[in-house]
Amino acid sequence: MKLRPVLTIRSRLMLLVMACIVPASLMVAALIGYDYFQGRSQLIRESIAMARATMSTVDSELAGTQTALSVLATSPYLASGNLAAFQAQATGLLKSQHVVNIVLIDPGARQRQVVNTVRPFGSKMPAGVVPGLERAMIAGQPFVSDIFVGPIAQKHLLAVGVPVFRGDKVTYALAAGVLPERLLELLRRQRFPADWIVVIFDSRGNIVARTQLPARRIGPKRAHDPTAPLAEPREGHVGRDTSDSSTISSAVQ
Repeated sequence: MKLRPVLTIRSRLMLLVMACIVPASLMVAALIGYDYFQGRSQLIRESIAMARATMSTVDSELAGTQTALSVLATSPYLASGNLAAFQAQATGLLKSQHVVNIVLIDPGARQRQVVNTVRPFGSKMPAGVVPGLERAMIAGQPFVSDIFVGPIAQKHLLAVGVPVFRGDKVTYALAAGVLPERLLELLRRQRFPADWIVVIFDSRGNIVARTQLPARRIGPKRAHDPTAPLAEPREGHVGRDTSDSSTISSAVQ
């Protein structure tokens, strides 16, 4: 008959200690994991809510400019062809708007500027292409362009515009130039946490405003920029890995 080994008092004490520690350790690990995922879920909800609030603020700013332009588009000076008086009226409107200029554009193939509030009336005006203007004019709808370099200012701008009608025909586009710095100001008013990077993209994925290193990042998207938008933007949360093996969580709106 084979005898079973007898545990020493030391062995029994070690087993007793392990029996107490292991379940407690597993419970602590489970609680830490649960707390992490709960905190992460809360952060995601807060991020999406802040993204919604931010875009609502930006949309309201641009919509206010569109409304002002829509009123200006009904100017009797435009109807009568008195463009010098119209330019004076448009210049007066600048005082109440956060825009750099107001431009009246012939929406033909070269999009020739007819009036620009930063140039004396009658000056030689440049031609240039405002992204999305031709499509918006065909549809007869207000528009917000993608970011582009203004032909006079030679700075990155967004154009907020409306069509000018004569009867049922679109005769001009009336647009205002918005600097990215204005949208950056709106972002900073939201008081995001210091370690967050908040970015506004245009419809082509180009950076319009960015809270971190804004002056160096405006314009066409960088191929390796970890804040680059999704191929198909949608509201929600996105996790992605960067080249240095860190993980970025993004709230998309």
